Amino acid sequence: MHAFFISGVAPDLHDHQHDRRALTAHRRSVRGEMLQRNGRSTDFPRNGIEVVRGAIRNNVVDASGLAGIAASVGSVSYNVSTRNGFGGINLGNGTSYVGNVFRDNAPQDVLGAGVNLGQNLCGLTVCPGAQF
Repeated sequence: MHAFFISGVAPDLHDHQHDRRALTAHRRSVRGEMLQRNGRSTDFPRNGIEVVRGAIRNNVVDASGLAGIAASVGSVSYNVSTRNGFGGINLGNGTSYVGNVFRDNAPQDVLGAGVNLGQNLCGLTVCPGAQF
């Protein structure tokens, strides 16, 4: 389900599989979702979860066309992001991330310029650059 949310929390969209769609929220938060194979169209690939400004927490994202999780400004915490086409997470300058697990994402698990607050796992090792 491709959705645009103006405010509030995204509705429950558990266990979704779509070819050209993804979960997009412009404000607030996305939490507790399980998304698989979102945005995998070769003509129009998409991120699994994308938030312009807000929080992304406690989600599982697998096999998205682009990044599993993309955030411009906000917080990304306690998610699992695996086997995505363009990074497990793609972060803007104003984003922090903590307590996430990234595995088997191409070309690498973490992309962008977000601040690593620690306890993130990239593959079988701790993600580099943790700030305490």
